Amino acid sequence: MTKRKTQTKDTELNTSVVIHEEKPMGFFKMISEIFWRMIATFIANGLAVVGAGSIIGIDILDAVMLAGSLGVIKVSEQLARNFLDDGRLTMEEINDSFSVLDRGPKK
Repeated sequence: MTKRKTQTKDTELNTSVVIHEEKPMGFFKMISEIFWRMIATFIANGLAVVGAGSIIGIDILDAVMLAGSLGVIKVSEQLARNFLDDGRLTMEEINDSFSVLDRGPKK
């Protein structure tokens, strides 16, 4: 079960079954969602290498910039591939694009 903030509409078929449908996101809402998730990707990947860069003698700022940029590039590539499939990006495709990064176990 995801805890993402999306616009949803619940449809009740009968008294025991409820279907959870996502409403299409507006263009600017989708751009905002991708932008902030890219910032988070950059920070998460950049901070993950601070210690490793120090150990092998790479300047900390260089290590953070390189790792953060590589994470953003990987996600951007996956977003582009998903867009090429049908010329649209759904929230599911956006989530799949960001899941290419190994984030570790969720709690």
